[in-house]
Amino acid sequence: MSLSQMTIPSQDLWAELKYKVDFMKSHSAVAVETHMSWVFLTDKYAYKLKKPNSFPHLKLDTLGERFVNAQTELQVNQRLAPGVYLELVPLVMDEENQLHLENYDISGKVVEWLIKMKRISFELTMEQVIVKITEAARNLTNFYLTEPSVKISSETYHARFLQYVEENRSALTLPKYGLDLKLVNSIQAAQLRFLHSHRDLFYQRVREGRIKECHGDLRPEHICLTSPPVIIDRLEFSHDLRSLDPVDELTYLMLECEMLGDFSLARNFLDTYLKESQDRVSPELIVFYKSFRAALRAKISVWHLDDIRVSNKEKWKKKARNYLSLAEIILE
Repeated sequence: MSLSQMTIPSQDLWAELKYKVDFMKSHSAVAVETHMSWVFLTDKYAYKLKKPNSFPHLKLDTLGERFVNAQTELQVNQRLAPGVYLELVPLVMDEENQLHLENYDISGKVVEWLIKMKRISFELTMEQVIVKITEAARNLTNFYLTEPSVKISSETYHARFLQYVEENRSALTLPKYGLDLKLVNSIQAAQLRFLHSHRDLFYQRVREGRIKECHGDLRPEHICLTSPPVIIDRLEFSHDLRSLDPVDELTYLMLECEMLGDFSLARNFLDTYLKESQDRVSPELIVFYKSFRAALRAKISVWHLDDIRVSNKEKWKKKARNYLSLAEIILE
């Protein structure tokens, strides 16, 4: 790439910087200023230009100092960002005082060194991921708050859990799956005890109008951190399975994130919902929801063992065991 333009009319460091920045801006799609640098983005690359700062711990007010600093940055980033930091490229001023970048046929004076990098999508930085997660959490919360309450009786809502817990036990205790029967039965017994002794918590959720037509299968792979964020693959085949307590659904999301190794980002969704909705849900109910969802996911995992097309059956056995370990958290 050859970039040519502009004259540097001043020996003042910051005036010179302005002309260099204006030159790079005119040949870039995006220019981003940081405390120490300017970064210029093209379709494929990013070019970092150091500011002529001078601090007690860092002096960059000469071209030589900026060259050494840029060279060091290029070197120290190779381990953690292989293939991203490419090379140093000179910004050259020709005999007519015109600037050129990466035109190696031009002779002249090097007036700046820039770090050339492979362009990485700005949206992929952790900062932007956190911003998008917060936006997605607010969007989902708004969805819950604006959805009308599902017309369901307290008795029916509570009875569904009794039914689902028994269905989980029936599937997970089948000998062909080779699971720990004592553990499965203990989990089921603990969940049933909770359902009977805390019936009022389930009835209260219905009385408060907390049961909504939700997503139905809210997992991390269904939350797309685009601009704006979108949530895909809403469960389409059963209105009953979409009729949920949002806290149940968001606890399920946290469970799935925990299975991936970290539930902290998913906690943002639950915290956002609880704050915006002023929902004073019982912590005990959250624990139950998590245990119930873990047992349900264990059942879905072992169902994969019945599919002749699944080759890695041990993978699904392991997932089922891991889910059961999480389901055990409710045990007294």
